Amino acid sequence: MAKENLCEKCGEKKSCEEAYKQLGQAKSPSVVVGAIVAFVVPIVVFIASLAACEQILTSSIQATKLRLVLSFLLALVVTIALIMIMQVINKRLTKTDNPRTI
Repeated sequence: MAKENLCEKCGEKKSCEEAYKQLGQAKSPSVVVGAIVAFVVPIVVFIASLAACEQILTSSIQATKLRLVLSFLLALVVTIALIMIMQVINKRLTKTDNPRTI
């Protein structure tokens, strides 16, 4: 309600409405895939690598706490490496697709 009252009194109401209409009609690619890749994939990779490291280290390290810490650190290294690889790929793709990126 407060926004409607504010817009009614504004002298720029017409140009503001037009700007929002143009933004709503803009044709741009969906960001859903990018959001999934940026947020979900690293989490899934971390969990999977943590489970894999735990399974691999179970036979060689008997101390539970040490095995857990090493598994966590190895999973963290794998996840950080994945994120760095994703950043390099993203930079290369944006350079070739759109030379005007910031």
